[in-house]
Formats: sequence, C-alpha cells, structure tokens
Amino acid sequence: MSQTLLRVLVVDNEYLIALDVERILRDAFNCEVVITTRAKSISILQKERFNVVLLDTAGALETLQAEVDAVMACGANLAFSTTCDEFAQGMPGFPGMVVLLKPYRDEILISVIGSFIKPAAS
Repeated sequence: MSQTLLRVLVVDNEYLIALDVERILRDAFNCEVVITTRAKSISILQKERFNVVLLDTAGALETLQAEVDAVMACGANLAFSTTCDEFAQGMPGFPGMVVLLKPYRDEILISVIGSFIKPAAS
C-alpha cells in the first residue's frame, strides 16, 4: 500500500523565510511544500488539498478569518507563524491554534508539523 505524500502550504510574504521552511520540512518529512503569499492563499486553498498550512499573520489582519476559513474548508491542520511576541501564547480570536514564533528553530518547526501527521493505519 502506498503512502500519501504529506503536502504543506507555507503562506508567507517573506520568500526567503518560506524557502528556509521548505528546506527544513523536505529534509525532515520528504514532503511536498508549496509556497504562496497571503494575497493568493485563499485561491490556492480552494483549488488544492493540503495536510498542513503554515500561515504567517503579518499583513492584513482583517483577511485572516477568511484565510482560516479556507484552511478549515479544505480540512488542513493550521499553524500560525509570526514575529510578534505578543501572539506567542495564541492569536486573538483563534483560541487553541498553534503559533510559531519567527525566526524558526528547526526542531520546533519539525515538532509542530510532525504533531499534525497522523500515523498510518496498520
């Protein structure tokens, strides 16, 4: 039986940061990583399926709810990313959602994404 490839969407307007995340996750999980900006995230989420979405909170907070709704509609797990220390304990309006602080520590990023991977049924 073949395993389904883990697909991760990295939504970040900082392309170099997104490339670093892609490298870390590919090395750790041998997964497919798609990089996009916040402006294009909803469109991509409506067309494609992902297991995990790493969504940067920088930029227009008024569109954040629509982006979260799109992630939930496609059935993906969600983790927020931010440089804002005040959001380290959680994003206002999104209780219980995982928040990763930038710059990322490789082992924390891997641990969080790995926690979303469900073990295959035997």
